Amino acid sequence: MRTDILPPNSAHCAVQYVNEWGQLIGAITRKVEFTTDGELPVVCAVTLPNGEKLRVGAEDADAAAIALMRTLNERLIEARVGAQWETNYQKLLGRTEITKQSTEAVMQIEADKSAEAPIRTKERQDTIGVSSKTSLHNSVVALAELRGDSLASVARELVTEGFEEFEARSLSENPRKLLGSYELKLGTLVGEETTQWMVRLNRHLSIRLKLTAKEYGKSASQLVAMCMTEALAKHEVSKSEAASAAEVAIARAAVMGVKGAALRQLAEDVGLGKHRVLLSRVLSGKTKGPRALLHALSSKLEVSVAAISQVVSESFQSATVPAFKAGEAKPVVALTPQSWDDAVLSLGLSTEETAKLLSIQD
Repeated sequence: MRTDILPPNSAHCAVQYVNEWGQLIGAITRKVEFTTDGELPVVCAVTLPNGEKLRVGAEDADAAAIALMRTLNERLIEARVGAQWETNYQKLLGRTEITKQSTEAVMQIEADKSAEAPIRTKERQDTIGVSSKTSLHNSVVALAELRGDSLASVARELVTEGFEEFEARSLSENPRKLLGSYELKLGTLVGEETTQWMVRLNRHLSIRLKLTAKEYGKSASQLVAMCMTEALAKHEVSKSEAASAAEVAIARAAVMGVKGAALRQLAEDVGLGKHRVLLSRVLSGKTKGPRALLHALSSKLEVSVAAISQVVSESFQSATVPAFKAGEAKPVVALTPQSWDDAVLSLGLSTEETAKLLSIQD
């Protein structure tokens, strides 16, 4: 079947209608909000030119966005009266056209400048301020020192890894629940002391991260800290393997020096309160210390987490096997370190104190 394109004058009004429809869609959805309420998990909303708030809910953000687009399209069709739009829509079109012309003029000026300016070889970056527990900052510093790299470079790598993993997992998992698990890990970092520092990200990643943070009701600072915390866990193995003999020797001396009053004070400093016996079991390798606790010990003892991990592992492996006489009663020899949960529960503490110690998790 032959297909003929209509002459321009025959479809002029229809073409203009489609173009204006696109401009209105772009102008209205420039400020889109994603929120939650008591009935639906996600509500997507925009403000129409007449001031009406168009709100559509669904089970997740993607479904809410699709439902909003369908409903908004219906409203636009209704707002078309003959060859004109309703008054408020027509006014919005006028403002959009002015903005479009201004933008095109600015782009042309920038293009002219770019033609004369030298080519930029360094990717543009944005700076995001981060407010986090000092223990997180110390962990990133420790990893940077272990690699012989800069803090800025390692922090940027960790944020990128953590955020890209979040985006990938969001395709098959509930994004809100996933962010909840990220936030939980961030909250379990040891210590109450906080610090403020800066992280520089490439502009494209920075924009994606900020939009995601806004969509899920988080600050960019929170999301950056959560992504770094998540990514740090993936580097634990490589950090353990990378500990040099000199680092291990320094860590071994630091651990051996933790006795008596020093042990009591260190237990207080790392968030274990008066439970120095629990700390002693971690340092001897008998109890597997949570990663957050190892990071706190790293900060206080001024040695790397990798070196501490290796020292406590060696201590457990070289522990003396108790002798016993022939008979029915024989001592039980643990082949693996006791878990943190079991060690805490064995203390028989109050519910509040037990919950506090159990919250120090990986």
